[in-house]
Amino acid sequence: MASFYVLTRLIQQNRRGLSVTYGLIILESTIALSRPYFLGLATSDLLSQHLDGLLYLMSLQCALIVVGYIRRRYDTRVFTNVYVRLVLEMFQKRLNIKDDDSKLFALTSLCYEFTDFLENKLTYYIESLYGVIGALLMLYFLDNQLIWLCIGLFVLSIIPNIGYGKKMNELNFLKNNEFEKEYAIIAQKDFQEIQNHFNRLKQWFIKISDYGALNYGGMELLSTIGIGMSLYLISKDGTSIKEIVAVNGYIIRFSSGIIMIPNIVDRLSSLKDISLRVKAILLE
Repeated sequence: MASFYVLTRLIQQNRRGLSVTYGLIILESTIALSRPYFLGLATSDLLSQHLDGLLYLMSLQCALIVVGYIRRRYDTRVFTNVYVRLVLEMFQKRLNIKDDDSKLFALTSLCYEFTDFLENKLTYYIESLYGVIGALLMLYFLDNQLIWLCIGLFVLSIIPNIGYGKKMNELNFLKNNEFEKEYAIIAQKDFQEIQNHFNRLKQWFIKISDYGALNYGGMELLSTIGIGMSLYLISKDGTSIKEIVAVNGYIIRFSSGIIMIPNIVDRLSSLKDISLRVKAILLE
């Protein structure tokens, strides 16, 4: 975990607030996980001229809205505190050092990535992981032959992302090297050099985006194949409409989790590089 020193430190320093907000995320994800089942129940009941399933589904949606509202109000207060605390600690370490602080200012901007990761990305990853595991469990009870299809898709999605992670480590390192020079270059007030700097930075962002887009396309293709195969398999079993709707919902939820893998690899690669740079300042 040395590569993620800053991230683990932030989690330890703010564990109480983070525990509450991530607890709310798990509660919200649990409610959302049951939605395909109740959607199938509502569909079946409506076709039978009954409203019970629809009332259950609407009650579930109301609970999801309430929990989501509370969580979003609370987590902004937690994560803004995380960011301010980290930045102030970095400046406190450098107050009595008289060398060039352009690197420090650049890292201060990059530090927002930690807050963004904890508040937005990690939240989404938890929801996705929870959805993947929950979808597998629900599929086991609804149609357990689809479990092996999902496991196969997951394994196939991991293999290309090993090489993708190594490439992202390299590109993020080079991008952040250039970004650290930004304040010093701007201070020179040489327009040509400033232009060259931002053009170089633009190229790194484009390369990172191109690799990400290629990997994302591959994951989408894999997900599409999985959805098509699952629908074909359940159509042969003569299952009820309620089960078809529920199974389809869980397959889509599982597929959404697979699609997130390139994004997770990219973000962790970026944070790993920034963490090593910030760690050097915090431990001076």
